[in-house]
Amino acid sequence: MLTEKDYEAIADAIAEYRAYNQLTEDDLVNRLAEYFEKENPNFSRKKFARMCNPF
Repeated sequence: MLTEKDYEAIADAIAEYRAYNQLTEDDLVNRLAEYFEKENPNFSRKKFARMCNPF
C-alpha cells in the first residue's frame, strides 16, 4: 500500500520532469525506479522500465 511519503516522492519526480524541459521520459522512469528500489528490495527496475515502455 502506498503511503503519503510515496505519493510525495512520485509527485516530486513528476514536478521535476515538468519543471526541467531537458529531462526525458527515461529520466522520469529512472528517478521513480531509484525511489522504488530504496523502498522495496524486491523491486525490479528492469521490469518497471519494460512496463513503462510497452512498445
